[in-house]
Amino acid sequence: MNHKCPIDSCTHQLPHHILMCSRHWGMVPPSLKRAVYATWNRGNPTPDYLATRAEAVRSVNLVLGGNSK
Repeated sequence: MNHKCPIDSCTHQLPHHILMCSRHWGMVPPSLKRAVYATWNRGNPTPDYLATRAEAVRSVNLVLGGNSK
């Protein structure tokens, strides 16, 4: 199953196990990337992962001047 890249302005469709497209993933700060990987638990999203994932999405949207949701 696929999903849309969570960045506001992006329409790329991605496999379920990929958080965001490579262009936008490249905009996530390295320390935040490490936090996403450290909290990822395949198939069982933990509260820490969900919070870290949301922060990664928020960081890219802010850089792009979009929504900070």
